[in-house]
Amino acid sequence: PRKRYMWSTEVDGINATHRTWDAAGRALAHYIAPPLFEKSLLAPEDTYVIAHSHGGNVVAFACGEYGLKINGLITVGMPIRRDLYGVYQAAESNITRHLHLYAGWRDYWQVFGSLFDGRFGLHREHPFAGRNSQITEGDHGSVLRDPTLFPLWLERGWLDYWKGSDA
Repeated sequence: PRKRYMWSTEVDGINATHRTWDAAGRALAHYIAPPLFEKSLLAPEDTYVIAHSHGGNVVAFACGEYGLKINGLITVGMPIRRDLYGVYQAAESNITRHLHLYAGWRDYWQVFGSLFDGRFGLHREHPFAGRNSQITEGDHGSVLRDPTLFPLWLERGWLDYWKGSDA
């Protein structure tokens, strides 16, 4: 049986210490690879994650700060935080394939989530993702909850990239 980890909380990204993302990242890493077990519950090659919004920052902490290795990551509407570039960069080597999906400027949540990083300017594309793809349909996370957009996952090759079968 496959095991799933669902993380959800009211993390808005305003707190500059990022303690909640760090703690949730540690929890995620320890959930998949418990530190007292000899073997991870999921082998890195069997670990695939889809993270929505600031959930992507949780995965970044899990991979960058706590060494979680995952095969495929898709971040959807994740605010890109320049104050977390060090965490993103450290995570990059532990993620085999990272696809970042971002909506147009109608995705106010991604814009607002990027405002509190102490620097001027907004970034829609993730500089440490292997691939970025703009979604012109919908808004913040529509591709996860609007059934009319579900075909995009196959049509645009997102699932194939995630699974590593597009090569």
